Amino acid sequence: YKAPTRRTVQRQLKRLYSNHEQMLLTELKNIDTLAVPTDLWSDRKLNSYMCLTGHYINSDSKLNSKVLSFTIFPERHTSENISYTIKKQLKRLQVYEKTHAITCDGASNMRKSFNTLKPKRLQCLGHKLHLVVCNALCLWVKDQQLSESSIPGKENDESFPDANTNNTNDTHNFDNVHSTVDDEISNDEPDIMDDEDSSSNEDSDISDNSSEMSDLINEHWEEGVTEDILSITCVQQLLKFELNRDEWEILEHVNEVLGSFSKATKLISGKKYSTIGLGLFAITSLKEKLEERSGKYEIDQLKDLLLNQLTNYFENDFDQYELLKRYAFYDPLGFGVLDRVDRTKIEHEIKKSHSEYMASSTSPNSIVFGFATTCKSKSKSNLLQGFLSSLGKRRSRIIQDGKDLSIADELSIYRSLAMQEFNDIIADSKEYDPFAFWNLHGQKLKLLSILARKHLIVPSTSVPSESTFSMASYL
Repeated sequence: YKAPTRRTVQRQLKRLYSNHEQMLLTELKNIDTLAVPTDLWSDRKLNSYMCLTGHYINSDSKLNSKVLSFTIFPERHTSENISYTIKKQLKRLQVYEKTHAITCDGASNMRKSFNTLKPKRLQCLGHKLHLVVCNALCLWVKDQQLSESSIPGKENDESFPDANTNNTNDTHNFDNVHSTVDDEISNDEPDIMDDEDSSSNEDSDISDNSSEMSDLINEHWEEGVTEDILSITCVQQLLKFELNRDEWEILEHVNEVLGSFSKATKLISGKKYSTIGLGLFAITSLKEKLEERSGKYEIDQLKDLLLNQLTNYFENDFDQYELLKRYAFYDPLGFGVLDRVDRTKIEHEIKKSHSEYMASSTSPNSIVFGFATTCKSKSKSNLLQGFLSSLGKRRSRIIQDGKDLSIADELSIYRSLAMQEFNDIIADSKEYDPFAFWNLHGQKLKLLSILARKHLIVPSTSVPSESTFSMASYL
C-alpha cells in the first residue's frame, strides 16, 4: 500500500467540500424557513471557531439538522465581528432572509451583535438553567465578590493552619522527648566510661557494640514514635472531612431537588425533535415543583433559593420569556402550560398579523385560505354550544366540513385538539411528537400549520452547535 501524498489529500478534501457545499445549497433552496443555533469555541491551542447549524422541515415533513458553517474565528470576539461573520455565512448559503431565529448564549457580545442582525435572538435555556443552579447555590463565586466573613467554609479553612500548628507542636514535643533521652544517655556515659576504665581493655569492644546497639534502638524508636504521631495527625485531619448524618441528609435533599434540573436539561437538549415547547413545559413544571412545600426546612429553603433565581432568569427577562411563549404556543405541550391571558394575547397577535397579511395582499383571489362558508343554524341547536361558539370557545356547528376555515375557527379547533393532545401525553398514553400532530391536522388547520412549521423548528438550546465542537475536539 502506498499512502497518498499530502497534495493529493488536500485536493480530495477540497473536492469533497465543494461537492457537499453544492448539495447543501441545493437542499436549502427548497426550504421556506430556517432556525439557526450558534456558538463560539476555542481549542487547546486557543484557536477560536464559530459553528452555525440549521434546523428546518424537509420534504418528508420531518425535522432535519445540518451543519451550515464551521469556520475559524481569528478576530476579536466583539459584537461587530460576530454579527458580520453570522451574516456573511448565512448570505453565502443564501438563507439569511429565510432565517427567522438564532439560538445562542447570553454573553454580552452575543446579545449586542443582534442590534445589526435581522433574525430574532433566543437565549439558550440550557445556559439559563445552569446559571439558575450556580447562582442559587453560590457555586464558583469570585473571591472579590465576597467579604471574608461571608465566604462559606471560612471557619473550615482556618482549621487547616491550626492543624498544621498541632502537627508542628507534636513534632516539637517529640524532639524534646528525644533530647531528654539523649541527655540521660550522655549523663550516664561518664559512669560507663569509668567502669570501662576500671575494666580490662578487652571490654572496650563490648562498650562499642553497646553504643552501636543503643543508637540503633534509638533510631527505630524515633521512627516508630514519628509514625505514630503522623498517623494520629492524619486521622485527625481526615476526621474533619467526615460527613455526619445531618450533612448527608443535606446532600440527599440537594440531589432530590436538583435531579429535576438535570433531567430537564437533558430533555431540552435534543437535536432530533422539537424542543421549544418542551423548553417552556420544563421551565413551568420546575417552577411548580419549586413552589410546592415539603414540610422540611432544608428542602424548602433550597427550593426558595432556586425559585428566586428561576424567576430572575426567566420571568424577569420579559422579552425572552414572551418570545419563548410565542414559539411554544404551536406545541400542544407548550400550549397546555400557558395560562389564559397568554393564550388570548398570542391568539390576538395571530389574528392581527393574518388580517394585515390579507389586507396587504394585492390579489385576494390568489390567497389559498378563505373564510368559512356558513349556513343557517339549526333550530334545535344547544344554547350552551351556541354561547361557547360565540366566545370562540368551541367550533360552531354551522361550519361545513371540507371548507376552508377562518383563522378564528382554526384557533378554536386548535384549543380543543391541543388540550386533548396535552392530556394524552401527560397521561403517558401518547408519544410526544408535535410534528406528527400537525401532519395529522394540517389539512384542517391550514393557516396555523404554516405558522407551526415556522416556530417549532427553533431549538431551545445551542446544544446542536456545541455538540459539533465536541466532535471537532477529537480531530
